[in-house]
Amino acid sequence: MAAPTPIYACLIAPTAPPWVVRAARTIGSSLARRGWTLRTGASGPGEAAVEQGHREVSQSRLFVHLPWRRFNAHASPYCIVPDEALALARSLIPNPDRAPVSQIKLIGAMMQAVLGDRLDRPCDFVVAWTPDGAYVGDAGAALTLVLNRGLPNVNLARLPAGAAVGRTLAAAAAALEPPVEVEAVPRFEVRGGDGNAAARADPRARATPGRPAAPATVPRPERPALPPPSRLLPPR
Repeated sequence: MAAPTPIYACLIAPTAPPWVVRAARTIGSSLARRGWTLRTGASGPGEAAVEQGHREVSQSRLFVHLPWRRFNAHASPYCIVPDEALALARSLIPNPDRAPVSQIKLIGAMMQAVLGDRLDRPCDFVVAWTPDGAYVGDAGAALTLVLNRGLPNVNLARLPAGAAVGRTLAAAAAALEPPVEVEAVPRFEVRGGDGNAAARADPRARATPGRPAAPATVPRPERPALPPPSRLLPPR
């Protein structure tokens, strides 16, 4: 049975600087060559760039979720935001009753990018950019959902411009690696001062990825009792 196609979402705020737009295009083409499916919107130059990079490699495995038909002149057929996505969007912003409907729909479309058209298939990885890497604006609200769901993600604002593409691709690859199985930590009986036995785990015995577990520390044997002082004196 073939492995499922990995999916990543792209959430880039419209105010992204030019270097982020260039990086997004490279990321889009690079992940498309690696077989990734892209889910994004059409909120600005950054998201348009990642879509362009993907299309340079493949015209399939691409979902552009719009808050309404012809948003930013985009012709994507994915332009209906379900009530569940709108309700989720409302839960992520302060004072949702005062928020304009257009903002709720825009964030709702981002919910679809992260969780799938029917909110039933979370993405495997998220590429984002927000001002100063903060959880602000519409993209920041969507990133709050990403954080709450524990989805692997990279915010390009927190990476050096020259290393952003390489680190993002490495993080995407790491997101697909199976979790490292940690062996049970050995337990040893250590005698307390009252003679009772207590179980204690050696923290150095825990395994880390790429390095075998360190040998556990064995408790030292108890010292034999010293002879009475009279036997330590030299004979007269």
